[in-house]
Amino acid sequence: MALKSCALGARDGQDQHGVYSWTVAGNMVYAHITLSSPLSLELSATLKVIKVEYRDEVS
Repeated sequence: MALKSCALGARDGQDQHGVYSWTVAGNMVYAHITLSSPLSLELSATLKVIKVEYRDEVS
C-alpha cells in the first residue's frame, strides 16, 4: 500500500496502489496520496511527528 511505502522512507513514488509523496518540515509531515481505482481517492494530510525511529537494516 502507498502508506506503507511512505512509512518505509520513500518520499515520492508510484506503485500499483497509487501515487504518493511526503515532505518533512520540522516536526510536521505533509503527505499527499492519490489511490488508483477502484477507490480513486485523493488524500492530503498534515501529521505531527511525535516519535521518529530510524532503523538501519543490514542485508
